Amino acid sequence: MRRILQLDNVVEVETLQKIQDAFSEATGFAAITVDYRGKPYTKHSGCSKYCSIIRYRSETKDLCEKCDSRAGLEAARTGAPYIYMCHSGFIDFAAPIIVNGQYLGSIMGGQVVSADNTSNIDYIVDETIDIEDDVELIEAYTQIPIVPFKKIEAAAHLMFNIANKIAQKGYVNVIQKELHEQSLQLIQSRTSEANLETALKAAELKTLQSQINRQFLIQALNIVGNLSFIENAPKTEEATFVFIDVVKFLISNIGKEVTIEEELKYINNYLTLQKIRLGERFSYEIVVAENTKQFMIPSMMIQPIVENAILHGLETKSGECLIRVHIQLNGDFIEIIVEDNGVGMSEQVLAKISQPKNQETSMVMNLNVLKTRLMERYSNKAKLQITSKENIGTVVTIALPLF
Repeated sequence: MRRILQLDNVVEVETLQKIQDAFSEATGFAAITVDYRGKPYTKHSGCSKYCSIIRYRSETKDLCEKCDSRAGLEAARTGAPYIYMCHSGFIDFAAPIIVNGQYLGSIMGGQVVSADNTSNIDYIVDETIDIEDDVELIEAYTQIPIVPFKKIEAAAHLMFNIANKIAQKGYVNVIQKELHEQSLQLIQSRTSEANLETALKAAELKTLQSQINRQFLIQALNIVGNLSFIENAPKTEEATFVFIDVVKFLISNIGKEVTIEEELKYINNYLTLQKIRLGERFSYEIVVAENTKQFMIPSMMIQPIVENAILHGLETKSGECLIRVHIQLNGDFIEIIVEDNGVGMSEQVLAKISQPKNQETSMVMNLNVLKTRLMERYSNKAKLQITSKENIGTVVTIALPLF
């Protein structure tokens, strides 16, 4: 399994520091980059006198880090800049840095007061600081800039776009380096053409299998880490034990066959973690015919379809999101049906997916992995069908032969 990324794996601290400093100089906003726990990754750029005092007082420092962590988590959940009000009543923003579906950290900016009505902006934490008798803080408070709210929004999106472009480029460099190292190791360890071809095929199969679960494992670990920092702690306990079951399944069953009942226990755990990540707007339903539960299928056969439904159908959808997994017998086939009420796809997009030549999206990669596994296990007897309508949802049906 590929190692979990950290912020310093993909972006050098010096690079982010230069971006921050230039941004602060140009806009008058303060800025700092924090990791996924809310811990500072760079030095502050343009930090106000007020916030410098608050951040370095032992009794208030943790409150600032709590604001950063919680705002960063909210930004990661939505995948977009998040504007909020800190414990001191200043307008701040969190611009998430997300690479390959993993939340690495955020650029936090602001430390300003809005010139417009901000009644719709929520406090990120319940605690507030009383400065009524603190002469030093009162004097520093009067120096806080007052800016239009549109300028705050523009600044947040600017930093979001810049930071993620740089992080994505850094991630590509990491992958290229790893592939280069793997290629050298492979060449050095094989002395004949026949052995080299065998090793390449094994590496390709291993890569196909790891692509299915890598992004989900990374997201799950981030959920557990962030929740444990923020709250005490029933959600964290639930997420941790569910994730342990997921890991046990993955370690024990990759490349093996399992019963449909065992596979669905894993899918239920997977969806439980996704519900913790996506919140109350997400729900799911698993319906399985009793006479199908003991049939054997390749492990991780259903997960890539469910993952596609969440990443490409539901995450960009507003309002309530639903996934339904239905398994039934239909003649000489077991039908596995995954249905979502997501954004759906046009006929043109469906046509491109069915001919995924030269496409590298995660959706196409997941489908290619699934098609490869179906062909290896069932030759051309298994069937994969996708139907979709824009703004209504998508239905993916896998038909596996009984004999």
